[in-house]
Amino acid sequence: MLSSYRTYLKKEIKVDIFDILKNILPSLDLAFYRGFPDWSVVFLGDGIRHITGYDPEEFSGGKINWKDLVLPEDREKISTITREAIKHKKRQCLRTYRIKTLDGQIRWISDRGSLVYDSSGKLLWIDGIILDITKEKQLESILEKGKQEWQLTFDSIPNPIVISEPVKSSCVYSRVNKAFTERLGLHPRDVVNKHCKDVLGEAFTRDCLELSESKVIKERVAEISALGGYYHITNVPILNPQGDIEKIICIFNDITKLKESQDNLASLARELSFVIDSVSVMVIGINEEGIVYRWNRIAEGIFQTPASDIVGRPFRELSFPGDFVQRLIPAYDECLETKRPIQLDEVRLYTKEETRVLNFLIKPLFTTQNRACVFITGFDVTDRKNLEMMLVHSQKLEAIGALAAGIAHEINTPCQCVLSNLNFLREELSNVLEFLKICENMQDSENGDSLPFLREIGKAMNNIDVSFLMEEIPQALNQSLDCLNRVVRIVESIREFSHPGSQDKTFVDIHKLLESAVTISRNEWKYVADIQFDFDPTIPPILCYPNELSQVFLNLIVNAAQAIRDAIGDHPEKKGTIIIRTKRKDPWCEISVTDTGTGIPEEIRHKVFEPFFTTKPVGKGTGQGLAIAQAVIMKKHNGHIYFETEEGKGTTFFVLLPLGEAGGTTNHSTI
Repeated sequence: MLSSYRTYLKKEIKVDIFDILKNILPSLDLAFYRGFPDWSVVFLGDGIRHITGYDPEEFSGGKINWKDLVLPEDREKISTITREAIKHKKRQCLRTYRIKTLDGQIRWISDRGSLVYDSSGKLLWIDGIILDITKEKQLESILEKGKQEWQLTFDSIPNPIVISEPVKSSCVYSRVNKAFTERLGLHPRDVVNKHCKDVLGEAFTRDCLELSESKVIKERVAEISALGGYYHITNVPILNPQGDIEKIICIFNDITKLKESQDNLASLARELSFVIDSVSVMVIGINEEGIVYRWNRIAEGIFQTPASDIVGRPFRELSFPGDFVQRLIPAYDECLETKRPIQLDEVRLYTKEETRVLNFLIKPLFTTQNRACVFITGFDVTDRKNLEMMLVHSQKLEAIGALAAGIAHEINTPCQCVLSNLNFLREELSNVLEFLKICENMQDSENGDSLPFLREIGKAMNNIDVSFLMEEIPQALNQSLDCLNRVVRIVESIREFSHPGSQDKTFVDIHKLLESAVTISRNEWKYVADIQFDFDPTIPPILCYPNELSQVFLNLIVNAAQAIRDAIGDHPEKKGTIIIRTKRKDPWCEISVTDTGTGIPEEIRHKVFEPFFTTKPVGKGTGQGLAIAQAVIMKKHNGHIYFETEEGKGTTFFVLLPLGEAGGTTNHSTI
């Protein structure tokens, strides 16, 4: 009874174990199998599906043979390992090979099998486990590649490097790179496992002892005869988890040429300082920390401050009268932020004697840590600016001279009107004055008889047309006032236009500048064109050089009138039109002057802004008008000027000026 129970129990246990395996196997990335000499195989559970993508029944039913999955180049290796195992009657064999899965992937397989023989020693089958070791193989490949790359990198480093392990009071080299052995003239096997003192000397034993105590990176410079030169030596300790030194990496940086170059470099530095102090350009050097380290002779003269008072001070803390703090320091900060050169023009510096005008180029110079030193070169352009102002002023006077006859006519016409009205008033007022005199005499007379006076008053009244005078005298006075106001406007426009102006920008109503230019040039356009204004009332005052802008607007209006004259002739039956528009296009103010003239021929459009280019006959144009206009708009106002034209229909010139203070005061560009 007990025997049968045990037999039953064993059977039940076997069934339970089988069920357990059957339940567990699908969740594992492995497969149990029984394989036969003809490569047929039976798998237990669904594990093989996770590995190959095929169902176990496809193998047990003979639909798929395991040999079909094995890569052809690996089949002979499997057969060889199996034959060797059978030959020596081994019970175990391990085979590693590759298979191709259902979805075409290549997987690495670890096949560990137990060989089962019959009584005669013939192989019956192999029971085993198949594991997917693809990830392990990939990691092995990555590690092997990493080792190769590490060794290649290690040997490609031009600096000699050794890795040593501390041994008692010394250290032994465990790995050396190619540069180290080449400097020694030895093979790596002649260096590895040697004590450092036997290779480079006792000094390196002391390095090991010091490093063992401090456990921090140590650096020193020494002449190493074995390596032939001066070296900067860096000893880096590698600590284990317990905090003890496990390895020491020693890096040798050959500074022999550097040592030889130090004297030459010092000499060059002295020569450079001499050159910088000799040039006629201001030079300011600022290091990575923002400290001024160079302040040459020209800088001393312009700022009237010796280098001894500046060098060593933070650049941002410097202050000089004028635009230094407001413009130069912000431009320096922008240069550091954008890492691009900044061109800064027309910086004012106030000295005791005069106001100087300076242009600066602020350029970053990057260090190996990608930090920027800044080199500032400055040019004193005061004399040039004065000449430019004189040139612009002379151009304005030249324009006034060219318009003088027309301006005289514009003034003469209202003056003639006033003169005519005054003659009329003088003539008519003589009778009125005679009448008033009679009245005065009558009042002063002591004679009580008023009859003679009444007869004289009647006679005087006959000479005066009272109703006529009451109507005409107010008209004559109003007409004279209008004419005089017109003269005043013309004279005021001429005065504003011809004034040299200041070197500083001011906020100006752009519409008043345009109206003044139209007033001054009236005689140029009134016989050939009508002027139309289309002003945008939302445009605020513009920060600009008003006199120079007036010159630009005058040139554009006169050019438009001349273009219309060329189109319709000197005696037109129908006038042309000049339209002056302003429009707010944030952040710009757009001014346009449109004419109905001849347009600009395509072959000369690219020359329009060139100096001295003109289409007028000799003696009637200098070709400077639009060239100066471009310089004034683009260089002095950071604006734009361009044109659109169509032959036979006319031309529109556009001027874009920055709105507000920001556009007007920056006056610098990023290069």
